[in-house]
Amino acid sequence: MDPRDLLESSRRWMGMALSALSRPEDADIAVHHAAVACEHLLKSYLAGLHPVLLAEGKDFTSLLHAVGYGDKAKGKDLTSFRSVALPEAYARVAQLIPTLTFDHNEVQVAANARNGVAHCGIHDPSRAREITTICIRLAEAILPHLTDDAHTYWYPHDAVRKRFIEAHATKLSDGLTRRIVHFRDAYRRGKLPEDIESYLGIGPSAESVRVPEEAGVIRVIPTVNLFMMVRDTSQKDLNRLDAQTCPACEESAVIGWRVGSSYGDDETPYEYRTALCCRCLLPLSVEEILFLGLGKAIGLPPYGN
Repeated sequence: MDPRDLLESSRRWMGMALSALSRPEDADIAVHHAAVACEHLLKSYLAGLHPVLLAEGKDFTSLLHAVGYGDKAKGKDLTSFRSVALPEAYARVAQLIPTLTFDHNEVQVAANARNGVAHCGIHDPSRAREITTICIRLAEAILPHLTDDAHTYWYPHDAVRKRFIEAHATKLSDGLTRRIVHFRDAYRRGKLPEDIESYLGIGPSAESVRVPEEAGVIRVIPTVNLFMMVRDTSQKDLNRLDAQTCPACEESAVIGWRVGSSYGDDETPYEYRTALCCRCLLPLSVEEILFLGLGKAIGLPPYGN
């Protein structure tokens, strides 16, 4: 459970994953190994704080090993240690690193793909590049918190990494452009949903939007209330709420986080976030908000950091 060993293990697994991508018949190996690499990276961070953060909370044997009392555990061999799965490892790290903005749903997709290969030999070759891209992006998000030498981690596959990241950015930009054009046209034609609550698929008490109120303060407002509030808000007050120019409706608007909670397939609870323009209802993922440069007002790092 040495963080350095886990980091090195992750590097080797990721290297094998990227090598396997060149062989279509090894698409399952690429998916499996890339997800394992990400799991080891996350656990390297947790182990660097304390090994107990890796342990399944209800497994006393694992907890004893983690705190140095393995000799008193029923299973004295360290191989009996039960650690958390990939989604829970990410949930723990995300709570410890507030600026980590990777989408938990994508982590779950990678975990499901890895489990399908590991447990049943099931995989979808057509999604191998997509899932490997998720893992590469997740590794890039975690690495700065573990080492200053990312070059060594990716060597000798850095060119492959760059191609995947560039292809993902192009796909993200193209999809985002199409959605912006659609919402801009709908807004100008006045074709917004009359029932905002129905459009969002939520109730005012079920989820909230976080918007900046003053420096360092985040105000939580029920989603529907936010949209109703902005209709009667002066420009001066919009500025106080860190209003920005929406890329779709091109009006001064609050880009607020819609925050909710859900459970992964393994019953792991997690918080998810999407963003919405309070005027044209343009929906944006966390990554898209960063890509557009709209995340600074609520303390998120620039895209790619």
